[in-house]
Amino acid sequence: LIEFKNGKSIRSYINDAGGLTESGNRKGVVLVYANGVVVPRRWYNSPRVLDGSTIIVNTKEQTEPFDVTQFATNWTQIVSSLVTAFVLSQQISNSN
Repeated sequence: LIEFKNGKSIRSYINDAGGLTESGNRKGVVLVYANGVVVPRRWYNSPRVLDGSTIIVNTKEQTEPFDVTQFATNWTQIVSSLVTAFVLSQQISNSN
């Protein structure tokens, strides 16, 4: 909990609370006013923090890291299948 000070930005409150963690989503910040109204923070519009507001920082989506080996394996299989289909179609057309 951080003491309310009129005019402070959402970013200031987050920094006062220790800042974003590695799993904190800077694009997933939401302000909940005391009356229950929920306003998301946008890069172009930061809502005004009022007394009794709650700032919620959502976590980032967990994504699998890009696996170059798996990508290359998949593409090699696709290209191999295409080449095989092409060679077979050429053999069929040459035999007729």
